[in-house]
Amino acid sequence: MIKIAYGAPTHISALPVRYGVARGIFAQAGLDLSVRTIFGGPELALALDRGALWIGEIGSPPGITAIAHGAGLRIVASAEKRPALMYLGLHQSIEAWSELRGERIGVLTTGSCGYWFLREILTRNGLDPDRDVEIVQLGKRYPDVLQLIEDRIIEGALLVEPFLSTCVLNGTVRNWGCVAALDYIPPLQWSVQVARTAMIEEQPDTVRRTLDAVAGATRAAYGDVADYAAFLSNYLKLPLAVAEHAVERERKLVALDGELDLTGLTNAIELQVTLGGIPAGIKLDDVIDRRFARGAAAANSS
Repeated sequence: MIKIAYGAPTHISALPVRYGVARGIFAQAGLDLSVRTIFGGPELALALDRGALWIGEIGSPPGITAIAHGAGLRIVASAEKRPALMYLGLHQSIEAWSELRGERIGVLTTGSCGYWFLREILTRNGLDPDRDVEIVQLGKRYPDVLQLIEDRIIEGALLVEPFLSTCVLNGTVRNWGCVAALDYIPPLQWSVQVARTAMIEEQPDTVRRTLDAVAGATRAAYGDVADYAAFLSNYLKLPLAVAEHAVERERKLVALDGELDLTGLTNAIELQVTLGGIPAGIKLDDVIDRRFARGAAAANSS
């Protein structure tokens, strides 16, 4: 058995991986894998770069930004949520963008995916993200984001499932739309798996074996959505109806095999340049390792 700590930027990230651990899928592959949560994409990238972890999943904006600034990482596969499946949830009393002036909106951490997306959304809707609102870094308070909105400590946040289904079904917030559906944000490769370059060079077979097992766990989760929803309900202490609603919303949109959307990843790089996160001139092959490419991406890399 190979012992592996797999990094995730929130407690509700890498849920198919957590499911695979619980159902013995990684053990069957000879991997003693556990998921370690480090809240925030930049914070997770730093832990990976420093060697506290060697593999995990992260949003492409903080992942690309870290690599562009010298982190010893490479993108090796897509994670489950290939499109940008983040949803702007605002307190149910908010009815217009102008009502957000002077208010606070939560993000996981500064530099996380939600931070970059939120800045673009606010700007496109007539709000200066530095002057008109206060963007609040939640960090370890992120699990309490729904309560923070309900208590009006923040007026909203970019949410992921199952947070979205929880708050929509209980009436706390309204869904103001999915990032992946916004016409002013190009289609993006959002959640990616990254590995340390040192590990890639020293143990490429272990990297590949881990990616294969993650893909197997993801296929198993969405191949039995009833069992997966039951797992989520138990793991996250959610009503089963909420877990089922969350899985149903996204089950046809997720990536089951780890195949990267190379066009979407190029768009993500260009968006980070536009937003000032990375310098111009960063190319696709500066951030990915094509040796682990799958599907059409593998055919294009040969």
